[in-house]
Amino acid sequence: MKIPRLSLRATLSSTCLKTACLLLPAIVLAAGGRAQPANYPDRPVRIISDAASGGAIDTNLRIIAEGLSGTWGQHVVIDNRPGAGGAISATAAAEAPPDGHTIYAPALSLFLTVPGKAPNLPLKLPRDFTAIGITATQPQSIGINPKLGINSLPELIARAKDRTR
Repeated sequence: MKIPRLSLRATLSSTCLKTACLLLPAIVLAAGGRAQPANYPDRPVRIISDAASGGAIDTNLRIIAEGLSGTWGQHVVIDNRPGAGGAISATAAAEAPPDGHTIYAPALSLFLTVPGKAPNLPLKLPRDFTAIGITATQPQSIGINPKLGINSLPELIARAKDRTR
């Protein structure tokens, strides 16, 4: 089975389009919600991420931040807080003032892993946060050494099952 190769430009264009479509409801809610004053945001907005700088998630958030900055007329900065399985970013977001000027953008898996890895945190996931939208999806693939002679995922699963018996 051949996996089609996409150029970086095509991949980024596709990702940006998906991001824009998925984030639009969140932007509309944030920009037009009744809970915020008419001049929201009246100062820079911070997006806290559990991802390291320079990766796919960080790049995606920077594209979003640029769009929000243009829409809102305020700086939107990415605050990368990787580490401790997401507990560092979750704690920073939970401790931020609840004034709408801090947005938390974790990986969705964080809500599954942090409670088990760090049960003594002074916050509870997902209770302490309200999800307002998905910003992007990221495809993943599985690769193996071609010398194994396996050509598909079902073949790999069958080989794994044979070896566990």
